[in-house]
Amino acid sequence: MALVCARRQDLVLELSHGVAVVHAAGRPEDVLFTSYWDDDERLLSIILELNHGCCQLGAKWVAHFYGRYAFLSNMAPCAMEYEGMRYRSVEAAFQAAKTLDPDERVPFTQMDGRQAKGSGHELVLRPDWGQVKGDIMLQLVRYKFRHNPQMAEQLKGTGTSLLIEGNRWHDNEYGNCTCGRPKCASQPGVNLLGKILMQVRVELNGGTKV
Repeated sequence: MALVCARRQDLVLELSHGVAVVHAAGRPEDVLFTSYWDDDERLLSIILELNHGCCQLGAKWVAHFYGRYAFLSNMAPCAMEYEGMRYRSVEAAFQAAKTLDPDERVPFTQMDGRQAKGSGHELVLRPDWGQVKGDIMLQLVRYKFRHNPQMAEQLKGTGTSLLIEGNRWHDNEYGNCTCGRPKCASQPGVNLLGKILMQVRVELNGGTKV
């Protein structure tokens, strides 16, 4: 079943086997959002989110962080400093923060984002990583946009758009995976990075720091 939202006729909501998929009208391959739903109340909440949610009526969606929106990605090269060390991207600093050993952090200062992500999998995680990783990412993203003026202007230029880190590598914590696999389709992405970016955007525009 496919529905066109009354106030967002540029979007189509398709329902099948307990999964709601939102894509651009006339472009089913351009998936913007997936979510699990199992009752009418959840379906209603999805429709309300489309019509009245994080983005204002008529606002655009940014559904992925590459191409013209690559600056939103943690992989984007930028001036970055964390706990006395300089890094080449948010991703490199974030991966280094997984350890409390300064010597283990040093190699990450010379890595790009992709190299750092691969090396981060080899680290023994600090005991409190699960509790602090969200705050650390927020701190790093704040630094990125406060110390890189051009990127700050680009972020403010997204206006009130809903920022979603759409991906196909099964990350439903920091983004929203649209690979179509049942495991990913059955759980809506938390989109933590997108939410952090929208919070920092509010702060750059003079809003309240959370």
